Amino acid sequence: MRFTPRYIYSFLEKLAVGFLVSAVSLAARDRTKAESLRPAFTQFFRYCFIGLSNTLLNYVLYVTCLNLIRAVKSGLEYDYMAASIVSFSLCVFWSFFWNSRYVFQDGRENRKWINALIKMYLAYSVSGILLNNALLYLFISVIGISVYIAPILSLFVCVPVNFMLNKYWAFK
Repeated sequence: MRFTPRYIYSFLEKLAVGFLVSAVSLAARDRTKAESLRPAFTQFFRYCFIGLSNTLLNYVLYVTCLNLIRAVKSGLEYDYMAASIVSFSLCVFWSFFWNSRYVFQDGRENRKWINALIKMYLAYSVSGILLNNALLYLFISVIGISVYIAPILSLFVCVPVNFMLNKYWAFK
């Protein structure tokens, strides 16, 4: 047996989804109801997996942009916001590509990808730029949290908002 990345991912997906189905089954004492949720759990797991890759890429780009802005001594007062907007703009395409092919695919080959991309960009604009930058301002400028820690904290609010906007609007 070869332990390819695809095999490992498939194993992890089945393990996580199986765990969630079992947990719901025990909590609700209804195995049939829990099994009916398997597709939703699978979709959410895939979204989280793609989201993890997007988050890592976004953070690397954010730190890189922040350090570049500071290296050129731009004098920007809110350099962390500029870095956030640049990294966000690049990561939207990464996220769209993988989410449209792997998470929110529905067999509609005739779905216009440009419409989905625009809707996703708008959804991410709300949570990725507006909400994220508001949280960054709060965490960094008001509370005094490090510019390197604040983007990680904002994930706990932005990720669930992104999932709901994508699932129920952008990819519909």
